Amino acid sequence: LTTKVEINATANGQQAGIRMTSGNDDVTFTLYSGYNNGKKIGMSFEGVATEVNNAIGNVVWLRVERALHILTCYYSADGLSWTQLGTKDVSN
Repeated sequence: LTTKVEINATANGQQAGIRMTSGNDDVTFTLYSGYNNGKKIGMSFEGVATEVNNAIGNVVWLRVERALHILTCYYSADGLSWTQLGTKDVSN
């Protein structure tokens, strides 16, 4: 799953990206570009976030690849060259 996001986030909590939920919305996974005491690119699952500083700018490409219950997240400035952000096991 790949998307291109354009957001000029300037306040904590502002985010745009990919959100995946369980059928009843009890569990959510988010891959985002946003703001958390500075511009960030991050992923969050069950309240645990992994973030890096966003040195790309307001336009960011985000990608989630799924292998069973393992999600691998990437970000890119151009949609061609990707940097891995991390992986999450969402099997629970």
